[in-house]
Amino acid sequence: MSCYFSTFGRAVQQVKLDMEKLQEEIKAQLLESVKMGYTNAQMECNAADERAKLLASEVIGLEEKVVFGHGSVSHILILYMLPIMIHALRLRSSELKLERQLESLQAEVSSSKYALTFLV
Repeated sequence: MSCYFSTFGRAVQQVKLDMEKLQEEIKAQLLESVKMGYTNAQMECNAADERAKLLASEVIGLEEKVVFGHGSVSHILILYMLPIMIHALRLRSSELKLERQLESLQAEVSSSKYALTFLV
């Protein structure tokens, strides 16, 4: 019976060692995963910083063109005015359609009046 307990004790001890080894491996994998995630985040942050710097330099360049008159201000104004101009064109188009409908209805009314004169 003591032989059985001794064998059982060694098996339990081996399972404990195996579990500790697996836990260490899991910790190492988690640490590596966190390091990779940090590195990727850092690279993305650096790329975002570079894009922000490029955009900032473009904005500064445009501001200098507007302030110092080295560029065509009219082009910049057109970009800002474009949505308003498109809206105005749509309104004008709607106005012209309504005018055509009004003319058509007036012609229809005139035709109906003419037909009524023959009926009376």
